[in-house]
Amino acid sequence: MVLDVLLKEQLPVIYLADNGFDEYYKPSALLFDAVAAGRLLFFSPWQYDPAKRHIARSECVALNNFASAIASSR
Repeated sequence: MVLDVLLKEQLPVIYLADNGFDEYYKPSALLFDAVAAGRLLFFSPWQYDPAKRHIARSECVALNNFASAIASSR
């Protein structure tokens, strides 16, 4: 719901993925348009795992640190 509101308001978003993206991933039309406009960044430091591993707390902290560093570098 938060992502929907941010996209509707055309605000910048960093999307942190806990499972990477497979080589054929393409966002839906709304997300694709936001990426093309420079308002949405998809990010994952991990390779895609088709078994959908569970994320650990330490990995959540790492993702938050990455997002903070990216957001503060603007």
